[in-house]
Amino acid sequence: MANLSTTTKKIQYAHFDVSVPNEVHQADILFLPHDTIKTRGRKSRTYKYALTVVDIASRYKETEPLSTKTASELVSAFERIYQRSGLRWPQLLQVDPGKEFLMKET
Repeated sequence: MANLSTTTKKIQYAHFDVSVPNEVHQADILFLPHDTIKTRGRKSRTYKYALTVVDIASRYKETEPLSTKTASELVSAFERIYQRSGLRWPQLLQVDPGKEFLMKET
């Protein structure tokens, strides 16, 4: 019988010592499987993605639905989030190196 080790490995995670809201935000795009939103007096729209922004200090979250992951739609979604919510443009915005965040059309 194989000897199974019961020791656990400690994984180092990035640590942020941020206590001031709107200093550091993290953003990512989530996949939404077949999410259709019906609006009053308009055709229903199908959204495939959602842009999510999180303030590291306060843990406040905002989400904006997206039909595509194009750079132009992403810029518009960021503008809508920061115009309507309690979030303000941060000093540092952390994102992954996806094409949409590098402003290359997908």
